[in-house]
Formats: sequence, C-alpha cells, structure tokens
Amino acid sequence: MSRYWWLALGVLLPAVAARSEAQETRLLAPERIARIPAGERERWTAYIARSDSVRRVDRAVVDAELRTLGRTAMDSAPFAKDDFGSDPRYRGSWWRSAAAATVGRTLLTYQTATGGWSKHFDAHAGPRRPGQSYYGESTKWQYIATIDNHATTGQLRYLLALNAAQPAGQWQDAIRRGVRYLLLSQMPNGCWPQVFPLQGSYHDAITYNDNAVTEVARVLDTIAVLRPRWFDGATLSEVDAASTAALDCLLRTQVIIDGTPTIWGQQHDPLTLAPTRGRSYELASLATWESAGILDYLMARRRPTPRVVEAVRAAAAWLTAHAIVGQQYEMERGIWPGAPDARLWARMYTLDTQRPLFSNRDGIPRSSLDELTDRRTGYFWYGTWPAPTLSRIAQWLTRTR
Repeated sequence: MSRYWWLALGVLLPAVAARSEAQETRLLAPERIARIPAGERERWTAYIARSDSVRRVDRAVVDAELRTLGRTAMDSAPFAKDDFGSDPRYRGSWWRSAAAATVGRTLLTYQTATGGWSKHFDAHAGPRRPGQSYYGESTKWQYIATIDNHATTGQLRYLLALNAAQPAGQWQDAIRRGVRYLLLSQMPNGCWPQVFPLQGSYHDAITYNDNAVTEVARVLDTIAVLRPRWFDGATLSEVDAASTAALDCLLRTQVIIDGTPTIWGQQHDPLTLAPTRGRSYELASLATWESAGILDYLMARRRPTPRVVEAVRAAAAWLTAHAIVGQQYEMERGIWPGAPDARLWARMYTLDTQRPLFSNRDGIPRSSLDELTDRRTGYFWYGTWPAPTLSRIAQWLTRTR
C-alpha cells in the first residue's frame, strides 16, 4: 500500500490545485522546478503537491473548530521559550510519574492532524483548546508543523521515553503518527526543510541550523534500531530507507572548495545542494556549529562506511586549520585575548576566502564583529562548538581503521 494512502481522502482537493504559497517561494519556485531533469522534476512536483495536501488537512481541523466556536481567528498557544525536552525534570523517576503522563496527554492534543508538532508551546499549561494555535509565539499559521528548535523530534523522544516507562497504546499511536510525519516531510534529496507543510523563504531550505536535520535522522535511527513491535514491517522498511537517504544527503552537501571537502552550511538549497542564506543576517556560508553537529551524527553511525570516514577526516582537517587561537568570546562583551591554547571558531565563514563572516539585519557581508550594529549581540558569532567534537575524532578515526 502507498505510504501516502491517506492523501486520497475525499476532503482533499486535487493535486493540480492553484499554485500555493509554498510553490511561490524562491527556493522551490515553479520556474526552478521546471529546469531540473524530468525524473527529479516529477519527484519535486509530487512533494510540493503533498505539502499542499498536508496543509489543507491540518488547516481543516482548526477551521472546523473555529466554525463551531463562531470565530475566524485562532488564539495563541501558551508560550514557553525553551526547546521542548530540555526541562531538567525529565530524568529518572519522572518517566514513571503521573505528571509525566499528564504532559504526554497534553502533547497528544498539540499533535497536528498529519502527525507533527509546532514549537514554543507550554506543555505544562494544560491541553490545547479548540480554536487555539499549535504555536506559542503567534496566531498566524506558521511553524505548523516544524523541526525547528527540536520540535517534533523532541516530542517524539519524550513519548518514546514515556512509553518505555508507562507503555500505552495512545503513546504508541502518537509516535507512529509522528514518524509518519517525518517520512512525509522528507524531501526528494533525502533531507528535511525547517517547516512542513512548506512555508516559503528560507524555511524551505535543507536546515542544518540548530541541528534540525540531524535530530530527525537520529530519531529515525532510533526507531530503526529499536524496531518496536507496534510498528508494522512496511513502515520500518520506510524508516530504513529514509535513514539511508538522509545520510546520503548529509554527505552530498559537504561543501567542496577548489576540489577539497570542507564543512557544511546552516542551510542548503534543496535543488542545487549549495549553501544558501537563512535569516537576513545568516548568509550563505560555511557554518561551524552546525558542522560540529553533523560530525557528531556521522561518528555515531554504528558501521561507518569509507565515505563517512573520509567526510569526517576532511571536515576535522578544515576545522583544525580554521581555529582562532588565543582568543575568547562572550556575546555581550565581544572577543578579546585569552589563554595561548584557547581555540575559537567564528559561527560562519565565507565560501570564497573561508574567513569569518558577519552581517547586520541588512544582509550586507562584513568581515569583523566590530562592524556590527543591530546584530552585534543576541547571536553567537563565535563559539567553541567544534572543540569537543575534534577531541573525539582522532580516537574515532583510530577505531575505524
């Protein structure tokens, strides 16, 4: 049976409906799709149609609630800033508690009709009410659903842990639906956009920012290893195939400059796989934080292939060569001399000279933190993210010989 069987439900409009917001985006604009080879073009056309169908299913639920209430607009969900799942209470005996189950039931009410979750809603503030948004920052239809800020992946990890401590059909059903959402939202290139259904702009890019794609890949790998008996064999086969495709996408997007593999960008063009810009101050670049996360994921593979080993080796060499030695950094203070053996990395490096890259909200490239005004603070322009990763790579490479 097709993995998209439910899209044939009578509530859906034909896939040839008028061009949607998602189709009007720059990254997946019809004129760009039209220029790619026929077989690939068909896969992308089907993917965009699938996104449109998922959007209609999700919106139909809320629209029906609003009609029943005699309203035309959603209320905002209760806001919680932290990434879901980072609460320090979620440890040890928590998973056997009534409070853990209460949060689990709340998560079920925030799961969209097609299986995903939004972000920044307070799972401790009670269940979602009819007519309420799934998203905690706005009443607009956005980030519904998403993998940004550990959304969807965080909820799935929570429910997996809860089901291990308190097995129940309701958790298992929600997990299956969440995994189905991840399978539906996987792009033909094997990676994931930040938001699905597609939202347009940089949200449609392959999103390594904040480890979004690697978190999805880790969840699917978890399911592939656990192989829960309450998953059917066909779905587990799809999970295996999705994990393989995700790894291939990660390897194919490693940026090669002058014939030498380097690291990865924050966002990559879904069609060309080249680094692309995100928010106005996140220019197309080589990104060290995200690359450290990708390397951590690659090194966690149970049986790394020679292709994986070479990708890790090359990225480690690049990060080592581009460390900034003898400096330290704080967001509010900036950068200043530190211990002789201290190492820092800029968050972003240019794609041509491979030197640190900065920008204000105007999107103009700048070469120094001192040139920033409206975006000097509130964003980590430097960090030590690759350091712990690099400290593990030498031993990892030794084990893979």
